[in-house]
Amino acid sequence: MILTKSGGIPVTVINRFKIPGFTPYEARVELAARSGGLTSDHDIDNIRVCFLNPSPPPADFNGDRDTDIAIYRPSEGRWYIKDQFTVKHSLPGDIPVPCDYNRDGDVDVAVYRPSSGIWFVKDQFTVQHGLPGAGDIPVPADYDGDRDCDLAVFRSSTGSWYVRSLFNVNHGAPGDIPVPGDYDADGDADVAVYSPASGMWNVKDQFTVNYGIPGDIPVPGDYNGDGDTDLAIFRPSQGMWYVKDQFIVKYGLSTDFPLPARDTNGDGDPYQ
Repeated sequence: MILTKSGGIPVTVINRFKIPGFTPYEARVELAARSGGLTSDHDIDNIRVCFLNPSPPPADFNGDRDTDIAIYRPSEGRWYIKDQFTVKHSLPGDIPVPCDYNRDGDVDVAVYRPSSGIWFVKDQFTVQHGLPGAGDIPVPADYDGDRDCDLAVFRSSTGSWYVRSLFNVNHGAPGDIPVPGDYDADGDADVAVYSPASGMWNVKDQFTVNYGIPGDIPVPGDYNGDGDTDLAIFRPSQGMWYVKDQFIVKYGLSTDFPLPARDTNGDGDPYQ
């Protein structure tokens, strides 16, 4: 790092770092130099570190830094967040896309309408990103690490990911379910897919692992608040949640749609 400011003007550096066992944080570091500029380490008057809120994990509706157990009931268009609230925000055929779209540290209620490719984020905005009739699956996440959710779709027919204003990439095969998440705790979302036929998770450029059986619905999230995405599945036949190496809990009916799992066409079933 080379500091060239002089005359006591603060030098601001943005850096992202990870402390083992803690959530990745972004910090703004201000180095205030003495008048005359920086000529050695001793010329720094003070260092101020300001911590910025990292992106919340999937389905963190209350901003406490871990994923909440939540379901979406398509027959009612209603969201049920365990021990918190219920709210109605959708029309028949809409797909739930909870994410932090405004950088306020908690997940917002939102839906994607496949018939038009339009996103409806409650009390915030509507915007189009997706091709009507193409079978696009919405996959919002923080792909660039700037602490808000980027609009993105996965086109299952081609295995292509389209992240708005950022990138396009191929990863996946027809029938795969997209499961983006921050699996390596580096502060941005990774491209990943889950194969329902085999229960295999494939995180691009990182790992593949088997966790699940046919009929399970993948529900990745940061369930323990340590900053990386955990593998998890919801078993509709039992109404049970299985979070790998952590816990098992019952919450929901066989007809419920767990959040933040990916629905492909708004019918409450991620396999159709």
